[in-house]
Amino acid sequence: MIGLTQFCDLCRKTILPGQKYGVITFNIETLLQTEEEPDGIAEVHHSEVVHTMCLECASKYNSQSIRELLD
Repeated sequence: MIGLTQFCDLCRKTILPGQKYGVITFNIETLLQTEEEPDGIAEVHHSEVVHTMCLECASKYNSQSIRELLD
């Protein structure tokens, strides 16, 4: 498992393989609608990790608090 260890961007805690953690990503997507996917399916063209957080730090946030930080 060489190279799979990550670190929390907020507290610098080590995140080992198998541990839960949070990730904020930035994606460039296209929403496609086909006969097979009438409700739509997202095609991801580019995905970039913005922040990686240990579960303790990630648990301090929810989707609404992240939206407020971005506004």
